[in-house]
Amino acid sequence: DIEFLTRNEPYISTFSKSLFQLEVGSRLYENPEKYHISKIEKNPDPFSAVCHYEVLQGLSNREAERMYMGYADTLNRLSKVSPHFGRLRDHMLLFADHLSLNPL
Repeated sequence: DIEFLTRNEPYISTFSKSLFQLEVGSRLYENPEKYHISKIEKNPDPFSAVCHYEVLQGLSNREAERMYMGYADTLNRLSKVSPHFGRLRDHMLLFADHLSLNPL
C-alpha cells in the first residue's frame, strides 16, 4: 500500500507504476470469468491490442484511474530515476511468462 512505500522511500531507488490494460490473447482475456471480468469490448483502433472491459468485483476502470492519479505525485517522487524507466516492464514480463516452462 502507499503507506508502506512512503515509509520505505529511503530504500527505494526505482519505482514503476502503471494501470492494468487487458490485451487480446492474454490469459485474462482468454479466461475472463476466472478474473471476474464481465464484459470485454474490442478497441476500435485496429492497431491496438488493448480492450475496454468491465469487472464484477474490485475497482472499476474509473475508480482505479482516480486512485492512480491521486497518488501520481507521491509515486513519481519515490523513483530516483526517470519516470519513463520501466515503461516496457509489463511487456517484458508478459513475454518472459510466454517463454516460461512454468507459465502463470
